[in-house]
Amino acid sequence: MRILIAATLIIGAPAMASPKSAPLTGDWGGDRLNLQLTESGGTLTLDCATGTITGPVQTDAAGLFKAKGEWSQHTPGPDLADTPAQSETAIIQGHLAGTTMHLTIARNGGLQKFTLTQGKRVKLVHCL
Repeated sequence: MRILIAATLIIGAPAMASPKSAPLTGDWGGDRLNLQLTESGGTLTLDCATGTITGPVQTDAAGLFKAKGEWSQHTPGPDLADTPAQSETAIIQGHLAGTTMHLTIARNGGLQKFTLTQGKRVKLVHCL
């Protein structure tokens, strides 16, 4: 009888959320992408695109994270002063394994995957 009661309590208990880490911070670079993270969000800079992450990036116990952001694709040549920036919502998610981050950016325009290294910055060639 006691075993049945204990099992009922465990099964009936609400699922607990995985604890989150402290926000990731610092520079991450690789695959034509520089990512700068702060405690409150981040910025993404690519050859022909930029993005922001709204809110802190925190991993769960398995090293996984998911965040929302904005994405702006750029075109070659100068940006005209009277042309508004075209941005769209993006979902940024990934996995942290030591000093390596596997990052996926999902947006209406597609899905992009990157591998970044902590403390690294890469040279970008902006839209020629």
